[in-house]
Amino acid sequence: LIGQLYEKAGNFSYAADFYSRAVNRTLNPVLEVYGRLNSIRMQKGDNKVINENIEALLKMARREKYMRYRDLIYFTAAQIELERNNVEGAKQLLLLATKYKSPESDNSQISKAWIQLGDIAYGERKYAESKSYYDSATVPNHPVLSAEAFAYRKSSLGTLVDQETIIARQDSLQQLAALPEAEREAIIKKLAKKLRKQKGLKEEDDTGETFVNPAVSNNNNPNQPAPDLFAGASGADAKGEWYFQNQGLRGKGFTAFKTKWGNRKNVDNWR
Repeated sequence: LIGQLYEKAGNFSYAADFYSRAVNRTLNPVLEVYGRLNSIRMQKGDNKVINENIEALLKMARREKYMRYRDLIYFTAAQIELERNNVEGAKQLLLLATKYKSPESDNSQISKAWIQLGDIAYGERKYAESKSYYDSATVPNHPVLSAEAFAYRKSSLGTLVDQETIIARQDSLQQLAALPEAEREAIIKKLAKKLRKQKGLKEEDDTGETFVNPAVSNNNNPNQPAPDLFAGASGADAKGEWYFQNQGLRGKGFTAFKTKWGNRKNVDNWR
């Protein structure tokens, strides 16, 4: 408390001294962390001193003893960067702060980082980013705005971002439509190829038609029965083996599946 009073009075050297005394005498690990953070933060000076302070905080975050307080440590380092107007550096540290959470604490410290990221993006008129950051805060307590004002800002951002999305989409479509037909078709084919690759779908042939393996296609005929996945267990391929123990049939099934569906990740609801 004495250190905080000296800090309020602008006497940072005395403040640092009393913060250090608290660190040396306390048995409370949380108080020790805050004391160390504030003691480092009181070392005012040029860029060299600031860089040394930030490096001391990052070194502290890497120590196993303080790992559960990394969210607080990175948040404090971000405040130092903001004090010298290094916004990009502060953003990186705030994003680091959002990745770590103490098992014993709630999400309040992480929410502070998300809200500050939202404020920075809002000031830069990056409204989509701002809305995303604000929405990530599970404890929506803004340090300046009232609960009503903060809720109104988030609601307004939602409306604004929706309209920005429409404008961006229409601008892109109109720009594409204004191109010569050959150039437009080339761009569309390139985009379609990229989207199909992202979804794990097959390539298209030169005619623009999707190639479908006849071995796994029912030609869209509703009267044609679905192919038997275990066909071949009799006749020439018969070995008296269960399907999943027959390497030949399993290989055919794997190839047919890959031809139809592509390289799918093993995740739920992939279709």
